[in-house]
Amino acid sequence: MLHTLYAGEFLNKPVARKLFLLLLLGLLPVGARATHIVGGHLEMKALNQPGHFRVSLIYYFDELQTWPAANDALVVIYRQKDNALMDSVRITNQTVTNRPPVVFANEACAELAKMKISMVRYEGDIYLDPNRYDDSAGYYLAYQTCCRNGGAVNIQQPNRAGYLYYLEFPALMKNGKPFTNSSPAFGLLDGEYICIDQPFAFNFKAFDVDGDQLRYSITTPLYGFQDQSGNPYIRPAPYPEVQWVDGYGPTNEIPGSPPLSIDSQTGELTVKASKLGLFVFAIRVEEFRNGQKIGEVRRDYQFLVLDCPPVSPPEAVISLPGQPVGTTEVTVCDSQSLQLQATVNASWNYQWKLNGSNIPGATTPTITATEAGEYALETSLKNQCSQSKRSTKVTIRHNESTLKLTPAGGTYLCDSNDQVTLTAPLGSSYTYTWSFEGNELSNENTSSLIASLPGKYTAILKDDVGCIFRTDTISVAMRAPPQASVSAISTTVCRGDSLALRGSGGIAYEWLLDDQLLTNASQPVLYANRAGEYRVRVSDSVGCSATSPPIRISLVDKISVTFDSVQSSCGLTSPALPLRGYPAGGTFSGPGVSASGTSPAYFIPAKAGIGQHEIIYTVVGTSECQSGRATRLAVVATAPSIGLPTELNTWKGGTLQLRPVLAAQPVRSKWQPTTHLTHPDQAVTQAVGVETDISYTLEIENEAGCRAEATVRVTVQQRIGVPNAFTPNGDGLNDYWELKGIETYPEAEVFVFNRWGQVIFYAKGNYGNSPFDGNFKGQILPAGIYTYVLNPMPNDTQRISGALMLIR
Repeated sequence: MLHTLYAGEFLNKPVARKLFLLLLLGLLPVGARATHIVGGHLEMKALNQPGHFRVSLIYYFDELQTWPAANDALVVIYRQKDNALMDSVRITNQTVTNRPPVVFANEACAELAKMKISMVRYEGDIYLDPNRYDDSAGYYLAYQTCCRNGGAVNIQQPNRAGYLYYLEFPALMKNGKPFTNSSPAFGLLDGEYICIDQPFAFNFKAFDVDGDQLRYSITTPLYGFQDQSGNPYIRPAPYPEVQWVDGYGPTNEIPGSPPLSIDSQTGELTVKASKLGLFVFAIRVEEFRNGQKIGEVRRDYQFLVLDCPPVSPPEAVISLPGQPVGTTEVTVCDSQSLQLQATVNASWNYQWKLNGSNIPGATTPTITATEAGEYALETSLKNQCSQSKRSTKVTIRHNESTLKLTPAGGTYLCDSNDQVTLTAPLGSSYTYTWSFEGNELSNENTSSLIASLPGKYTAILKDDVGCIFRTDTISVAMRAPPQASVSAISTTVCRGDSLALRGSGGIAYEWLLDDQLLTNASQPVLYANRAGEYRVRVSDSVGCSATSPPIRISLVDKISVTFDSVQSSCGLTSPALPLRGYPAGGTFSGPGVSASGTSPAYFIPAKAGIGQHEIIYTVVGTSECQSGRATRLAVVATAPSIGLPTELNTWKGGTLQLRPVLAAQPVRSKWQPTTHLTHPDQAVTQAVGVETDISYTLEIENEAGCRAEATVRVTVQQRIGVPNAFTPNGDGLNDYWELKGIETYPEAEVFVFNRWGQVIFYAKGNYGNSPFDGNFKGQILPAGIYTYVLNPMPNDTQRISGALMLIR
């Protein structure tokens, strides 16, 4: 199943839109069917700006085929996590008019085997947004074309087996920062063939511009996708692999003893082939950084195994000028070239190699070596195919051309007595000469020089080969000493406290007390708690030092400032209160504080107002230790008040509420006496069962200690006589319901109810003037039982109730 192409920036490109449509149809042709490609790989090089890359496709072209190389190639990018299509780049053929040839050490054998190969290179630049390419699983590039050489013997249907070029690269953002990486790259491929039953080695090494570790392995070539007509088309991974012929596989791609293998560290291929034919194989180069794999590239190729003629030339001998025969290692000056001379034979072909790779155009017995490295010569017979012979390797090393002087302790002189030691590179074969300000110093011929004057110094070294080297020039300068100083906000410190001394003028610090070095005192700030003379010794960035002038610190005793408490005031009319602080001589401040002449300061409640007020006593002495302050809280409370009637009435044995009106809620309440009171320690209480007249006094106190009191007189009245029947029949006897003694209660309330609870009589005050006469609204009430309620006094909780018989 195809993955859906992401819309957006990718689809804005005409090529991408076309690619999108072809992918939806399930078919994207990427190359015509031919057998002109020998092998190849992809490369991806990071450019100067994040997200900018140069994508290259390199493949090797069989020049004996007539099929032309395409003018461009389309490389597609997918995300590894889900194979989502990300982007594409169309790259163009850079070698249309000039394809570099692949050089064979024995061209005669190559021509006989119809082997003529050139390199085709496609390139194109692309921008990948790092904020979009931030998936930790990474991404991969893919390009597919068709087909392989039909003569390959180790894979099935080689003329239908396409090439799938594959490259993995990491996320372009890691930990919120751009991550720069280029893929491994390969040099120009050497043309080689394998002689059966002969040891064969081939340099397949890649290089990495980022310095990442590369790991090599042999793998099965990828096959890619083809439609029913054999045309290749590109789709996301996973990709199918070529199908091996029985007896072949990833560990036996070229059979032999030993079979084809590769050194995982160096990338050198080796084999001693045991079968003739054309063999296809692939190499995986994995890229590691800090132990983590970040990418890989696959390189496809093929080798031809020939039955080479048994003849071969003798091994060529390489001679080095001025060196004994058989010398295999020599060191030359950096700018010096060296001519390598091999055995001269007009019937030989010559091919020089550097570090295992053919040197283009180096096909004569003589070569001028300008680069350091391992040189070897491969020879074969001219005008006939023969086995080749490789010479012993010759290693050329260059002496270092840039030598460094090493100064001991820096390049500055701190004063006229200071010295700097300069050391040149050591070597048993070196002789030394020193110069100062361009003039040679006599009698200075060792590897070290003691410099005591400011100026420029250089060492000249000569080795036993005769190479002369000048070191870099070091300038020794006289440096002005640092300016050391100590500052503090005071020169006295309270006994038991510490004072911050701040040093300045350097980057390293040492403190001294009375000229004795203090241990563990290496910070710019020192907290001094002892009397004495302090100095700081500072050093600057090059080690020059200076000591500050002294600062003398004295210890003084610390005073304790106290302040007497201030009595709370009850209301604004309370008298002024004197304020007292110790030691004497300080000043008071705060709301309500007033001082008059030499008299003590006072707190005046009327001036401060109701509330809590902070009063401060401050003593200012000659030092911080002799100064201080103390605070107290002065409270001006609202004066309490009680609202009580002067007199209350109840009947004998009655109950009444004592409910005073208070200006504020007190913290303490007390009634005196406590006789008959239910809660004598609460402002609101009841008097129960009062028998005789009595006076009660309430005293309250608020949280500031302010008090108030009030008295109420309770008078006990006569009880009311209530008859339980009367006869309102007009005979002049008991025609009214008489309540004896009710006149004593001028505010008494009287209620009479019928059997249904309806009020049929109500009177309040002066009951004797209009007593209950057995009528309701002018109508005679029937004889029967009625109920009543008497409330003699509104403030009394005790009421009188009962049944009343009305008799006719």
